[in-house]
Amino acid sequence: MVGSTVTVLIPAIPTRTRMLNRALVSVLNQQRPPDRIVVSLDHDRLGAAGNRNQALKGVTTEWVAFLDDDDELMPHHLLVLLQNSDDADVIYTGCQVLGPAGEEVPLIDEWGRFGKPFDGLLLRKKSYLPVTSLVRMEYLKDIEEPFKAPRDSAYDDWGMYLQLLDNDARFKHVPQKTWIWNHWGGNTSGRSDRW
Repeated sequence: MVGSTVTVLIPAIPTRTRMLNRALVSVLNQQRPPDRIVVSLDHDRLGAAGNRNQALKGVTTEWVAFLDDDDELMPHHLLVLLQNSDDADVIYTGCQVLGPAGEEVPLIDEWGRFGKPFDGLLLRKKSYLPVTSLVRMEYLKDIEEPFKAPRDSAYDDWGMYLQLLDNDARFKHVPQKTWIWNHWGGNTSGRSDRW
């Protein structure tokens, strides 16, 4: 619902101020502005998972929208997600992928399975959802550590989605591109030892 409250949560690496500024501008330019923006600078080198988990404790809105500090939201991102939230608890869209020189990189199937409906059985086998999603806080508040990578995986967001799936959250894919993944070659995979 467009009238619902939403927080945009951005875990950030302190040295990436230029990228963070770009991400923040994209949030401030939303057609449906967020009710709150939380930027959590990882001064303690918790890594993306620990940083997100810590920042989530302060979210009091009905919804939380996740954005990495090196990515951007298109102006219609929050509006599209909220317009599709009546029958879902986790809503995700597709993205435009930009390479290091700003060139568009073709979207491959495993990046969110764009245009294909949510598949819970596949999600249990592999991580395929982007962290840039909208999640109903009701499903996160009782999970002690939502962002925790399962098994031998580096995908802490996959761990969150698996816990949400176990808690009967309803997932929905909206086949629109509403955010930009800057695939620039400096990905830390959420690990603080890589920055």
